[in-house]
Amino acid sequence: MRAELDEAVKKGVHVLKSGVLQALAAQQKMLVDNLKQEIYGALKETVGEAASGGMESHSNVNTPVPVDPHLVLQQITLLVHQGQYNMAFQQALSVADPAALVSTCEMVCPAIAIGQDPCPLEQPVLLSLIEQLCADLATRTAVKLRYLEEAVLSLDEENTVEQEHKKAVLMWLYQKIKELLKQNPPHDMERMAKRLIMVTQSSLNC
Repeated sequence: MRAELDEAVKKGVHVLKSGVLQALAAQQKMLVDNLKQEIYGALKETVGEAASGGMESHSNVNTPVPVDPHLVLQQITLLVHQGQYNMAFQQALSVADPAALVSTCEMVCPAIAIGQDPCPLEQPVLLSLIEQLCADLATRTAVKLRYLEEAVLSLDEENTVEQEHKKAVLMWLYQKIKELLKQNPPHDMERMAKRLIMVTQSSLNC
């Protein structure tokens, strides 16, 4: 009787797991399809406006394509839930929307998204994340400081390819933290910022 019950439970769990995976796959496909439709529609509209307005062809290429931010966040959320943190942050960084990037940061704690060994985020993604997060430390400061500290600690000191870029990014970060401290932030923010300065200096000296 116990063996039959265990077997029934195992089958039930297997069926439930299969159903969940199928539902996630279907949702991801739907989100990707919707995103493609949004991009196609935006491109079609942009090309039409360019043709009617007599715009030069090279300007069309440089025109940013508007994408529905809700669709982008849905796709990022799905990637985060699947543990695909590198892809999730790549997408958040590519839309150049500070709100989308901060929302992505709030979906998962930095110790999980960045602090694992090896780091789930590739070095170019880490550097871009540092650049965009420190651009404005006046808003959502705590979230940004926590992510920035974990990102700096996760930089690969042996990566010579990104060495010059890394140094420039860390110098920029150092300057932005100094600016934040001059504004006399609350005590907890000040403590986090000072710790981040020490981490940044240590990475610069490596």
